[in-house]
Amino acid sequence: LSLPTRLGGYGLPKPLLNGPLMLGPDALRLYPHSPCRLDLFWPKASFAVEYDGAAFHMADVHAKDVPRLAALRLEGIDVLELTKAQVADRVSVLPAPSPGNSVSV
Repeated sequence: LSLPTRLGGYGLPKPLLNGPLMLGPDALRLYPHSPCRLDLFWPKASFAVEYDGAAFHMADVHAKDVPRLAALRLEGIDVLELTKAQVADRVSVLPAPSPGNSVSV
């Protein structure tokens, strides 16, 4: 994602990897675990990407993630959830990178 478009990336700034986010009081009522760790997080853009791996499809893991995502959204964080299949087929998520086709965060 952070590689320049000429190298096949999207030219995005580098995200925080598993970056911590301290939740505010309202969000903590929904998800009482702080700091909250985000797979990829761009703080200036209030944008995160969360990878839903194979374990995500287990009911108990998914049930725990619902209030977490609601808390993040309450904090003003836009969250893009990606599955393993979507990561493998990036065209299904983002257009192919090219110098005239920029994605901004």
